[in-house]
Amino acid sequence: MIPLRRRGRRSCSRPTIVSRCSRSPESSAVGWHLKAIAGRKRVALELGGNAAAIVLRMPDLAWTAQRCALGAFAQAGQVCIKVQRIYVDTRVWDAFVPEFVKATKALPPGIRTTVHGAGPLIDDANAARVEAWIGEAKAAGATVLAGGSRSGRMVEATVLTDTTQAMKVESEEIFGPVVTLTRVNDLDDAIERTNRRASVFRRAFSRTIFAPLRARSSAWTWGP
Repeated sequence: MIPLRRRGRRSCSRPTIVSRCSRSPESSAVGWHLKAIAGRKRVALELGGNAAAIVLRMPDLAWTAQRCALGAFAQAGQVCIKVQRIYVDTRVWDAFVPEFVKATKALPPGIRTTVHGAGPLIDDANAARVEAWIGEAKAAGATVLAGGSRSGRMVEATVLTDTTQAMKVESEEIFGPVVTLTRVNDLDDAIERTNRRASVFRRAFSRTIFAPLRARSSAWTWGP
C-alpha cells in the first residue's frame, strides 16, 4: 500500500479530476488536506462517517435490535456507514436495551471480511486506538453494557451508554466494533442529536421527512 501522504501528493498532482475517499480514523483531516493541495481541480471527498439510528415505538423491538447490532458490528465495525450512535425513545428504552445487548452477544465471532460478527481489526495500532477510546469513555463516566475488552487485534463488540459529545466514541468516527446507546425524549430530540454530527448536511434530517414515522410510531435507521 502506498503511504497516504505520498499517495495524496501523487493523486493531487494529476491534471485530471481528483476523486478519492479517505478511510482512516482521521478522515476529515486527511480529506481537507487533499482538498488543500488539489489546487483548482474539482474534488470529491468522503470525509468519514458517524451514522446514527433512531429507534421509536414499534411492535418488533427484537428484530430492530438484531438489525441495529448487525449495522454496528458487521466487519468489526470497519465500515464507513456503520451504526455508531443509537438514539432510543424513552418509552421503549427499558425494552430495547436488553434486546440489543442480547443481539450483540449472540453475534458469531466471524472474521473481518464476513458480514457477521466482530472479527479482528485491520492492525494492532487501530485495535489499541479503539481500546483507548473505550477506556477514555469509561474514565469519563460511560457505562459498558457489553464487551469492552481487547485481545491482540480482537476487540469485543462493545455497547456503551451514559456517553457525551465530549467523548471520542460519540463525536469521532471510531471505525471499530463500538456503539453508543442514548435515551431521547421523542423524535424531535433524536433528530436534534443526530444533526449535531451531520456536518455540512446539517439540514438533511428535517422534521418534515419524519412526519410519516411520527404518525406510524415506527423506526428509522441510517446504516446497514
